[in-house]
Amino acid sequence: AFKANFAHDPTGRATLEQVTGRSLHDFERDWQAWMVKRTPPAFNTGPDGPFLGVQFAQGNDGLKIELVVTRGPADTAGIKVGDVVVGLNDLDVRDQQSLMPLLKEFKPGDSVVLKLRRGETYLELPLTLGKRGESRAVTRPTTRVNGATPRR
Repeated sequence: AFKANFAHDPTGRATLEQVTGRSLHDFERDWQAWMVKRTPPAFNTGPDGPFLGVQFAQGNDGLKIELVVTRGPADTAGIKVGDVVVGLNDLDVRDQQSLMPLLKEFKPGDSVVLKLRRGETYLELPLTLGKRGESRAVTRPTTRVNGATPRR
């Protein structure tokens, strides 16, 4: 409807009102009320939640691995500093705001598939999630990125 009406309704307001059967004012008021009642997305998995064993930096197309925890789940799965996480199982992941709510749905010991970009190659690596509170692994960079040690 938006594309069909674009010539005379480029903002989409009339189309939105037609499709929803509601005025823009009413639609916006109800949307804001719905947003306020929503539970905010998780930004971490909690102290005993599932643990990947990495630290992230934001990449252009996903979450760049900045640090891999030695002997942690990611290290065991073969994930390397510089890899970019672009998916979890069948879902795309581009930032921590999209990853953490998905990851929080799992438990330590669950198996997932991380979709990665390593250079120009895309990989799917199976990984068994660890438990954050039980991790005894040592955190250190496994390799250098651009000749520099990743920050902690």
